[in-house]
Amino acid sequence: MQAIEANPLLPDEVAMFEMFERQGWPPEKRRAFILRKFRDGADIAAAE
Repeated sequence: MQAIEANPLLPDEVAMFEMFERQGWPPEKRRAFILRKFRDGADIAAAE
């Protein structure tokens, strides 16, 4: 479905944004969550 819609997001990323909507997260909380997730991933990659 994503390929048909030209959606570059992975399934887990789509699920994350759906969770934000479902739970009514404000933009600031969404941004903080995404930045923390990105930093955690960068920390794991740097340790390898």
